[in-house]
Amino acid sequence: MANIHNMRLIHFVLNRSIPTFARKMMNYMMMTLVEKFNALKADNAPGQEVRQSPGDLSSIMLGEKIDGIFVDFSHGDVDTFAPAPGSEEVWNAGFREGARQAYTEYRGAAKIRMGLAERLGNYTGKSISAENELIITPGTQGALFLALGATVTFGTKVAVVIPDYFANRKLALFFGGEIVPIPLNYKDSHAEKGIDLKQLELAFKNGVTQRIPSWHCIWYTKID
Repeated sequence: MANIHNMRLIHFVLNRSIPTFARKMMNYMMMTLVEKFNALKADNAPGQEVRQSPGDLSSIMLGEKIDGIFVDFSHGDVDTFAPAPGSEEVWNAGFREGARQAYTEYRGAAKIRMGLAERLGNYTGKSISAENELIITPGTQGALFLALGATVTFGTKVAVVIPDYFANRKLALFFGGEIVPIPLNYKDSHAEKGIDLKQLELAFKNGVTQRIPSWHCIWYTKID
């Protein structure tokens, strides 16, 4: 406790004499993990409201109630489509193999990566390296966390399409990045939907070094 108190005292003294950027960086470095999560201003990922309030969602809904079948657009419905034929057999085989292999490779099982690389190569028409270009993660959140943790530090300017996937900007903020919003035009005529490529180019000219692409919310821009 004494060390923490001394660090905060030194932090307070230095905070009054150092440049703004350095001061902000020190403030970020002094934040606890709880403070970083609180700064995101989100207690739950999309879709958790149903689990927390299964009886009545009216307390979190906006606008008047609309009669009809309830559809939750906060997340993808994983029960919409049945698993591919043979999925259960493959899962059971992996379960039985688990005891023999202990832990898998950090990049994910080589057998899975090799099969995925072949399928991606056939789909894209390009050669994909299972060894150097693929990592298996436990879902989108895990992939985003690894990617942004490796490329975003305090002060990194990150271009994020707004609106977009829930965790994009929040993970960038968690690692200390500075969000540069790139508006997505999705309300006007068909020809105008997409992002403004000139605005994105300007963002890079003004110091943006990272861009988080959108894959959950598909966007496109017409290039003349």
